[in-house]
Amino acid sequence: IKAVLNQFKPMDCEQGKIRIGTMGDGGYVVPNDLDGIDKVVSLGVGVDVSFDEVFANQGANIYQYDHTVDNVPIENENFHFQKQQWVPVGSPDGKSLPEICEDNGIISTNNAILKFDVEGDEWLCLREVPADLFKHFRIIVCELHGLHNLANDGFLFGAWSIMNKLLYSHQVVHFHINNCCGV
Repeated sequence: IKAVLNQFKPMDCEQGKIRIGTMGDGGYVVPNDLDGIDKVVSLGVGVDVSFDEVFANQGANIYQYDHTVDNVPIENENFHFQKQQWVPVGSPDGKSLPEICEDNGIISTNNAILKFDVEGDEWLCLREVPADLFKHFRIIVCELHGLHNLANDGFLFGAWSIMNKLLYSHQVVHFHINNCCGV
């Protein structure tokens, strides 16, 4: 367990950090390396799109996927919402990350952001993503759910593998526990 938790240890960030979005759940701390960001893949948008809105207002295209809401709470010409679930392998009910990247031209850039908050589905979906796909995202912002399950060997091994995959091309620069409902 300690080895997995050590993977979350934040590294120094030369550019400094900035909070984007609301001060509560829906806002995220990211490296202040945002010049040229032209695309954001936002998986699990819910009722708060304040993070997405900041980039949309700067001209970036925001590709939003969420099967739990009928539409985003505000309109923006740069929002491209699809009522679809992020799934490990494409199906009629949803799209995989490779499909999403192909459909939206992410594979032709390295100036994109990947943001996901999918309430625990991330583990199954990330397991199926090829590690080299993450190189197209300058920044990955995520909520990882279920870490209380690290005492379960199956979950522990899966988390270890997925973190290694993410750390192949990225490093942790900020980490905090979910504080939306108290600690």
